Amino acid sequence: MRNRNWYLRYQLDEVRAINDLLEQRQIELAEKEEIRQNADDVEASDEKEEKPAEPILRLVGNVSNSTIEIPASSMIYIESMANYADIWYLDNDEPRHKMLRITLKQIKENIGDHPFLVQCHRAFIVNLNFVVAMLSRNSGYQLQLFGTDKLVPVSRNNAAAVKSQFMSLLSHC
Repeated sequence: MRNRNWYLRYQLDEVRAINDLLEQRQIELAEKEEIRQNADDVEASDEKEEKPAEPILRLVGNVSNSTIEIPASSMIYIESMANYADIWYLDNDEPRHKMLRITLKQIKENIGDHPFLVQCHRAFIVNLNFVVAMLSRNSGYQLQLFGTDKLVPVSRNNAAAVKSQFMSLLSHC
């Protein structure tokens, strides 16, 4: 019983630390956005510089006319349901979703090597940049995502990888 209580206390401390880092990151991002907008207002009178092209994810379904092209950074999460995938993304600061007939394995091949896109469960791939909070439950962890009411589960097999990706992502900010 003591070991179980110690383990639960350890998990709770870990989740609190991650949530504190997430809150700090959100504050820093808001400050950077405000500074960027002020700088854009000043540079509006100057020549516009070309920004480097953002990587575009092109996901092609197994049925004709089922293609989606979105920037990798605007993808919120992907949920797999048998041979279908529900893809949630931001479009003009509004969360939208599209169903494609495509497997999660095919999506993982198309995604490539983006450190912020992580498979947290056998049926979910999430963008860690959209995680608002990490919750600890008896059955494991859950991720609360920006723009959706859905709580995404983190499987026990992927929990360590998700936490390490979180820490590396939060340490780079």
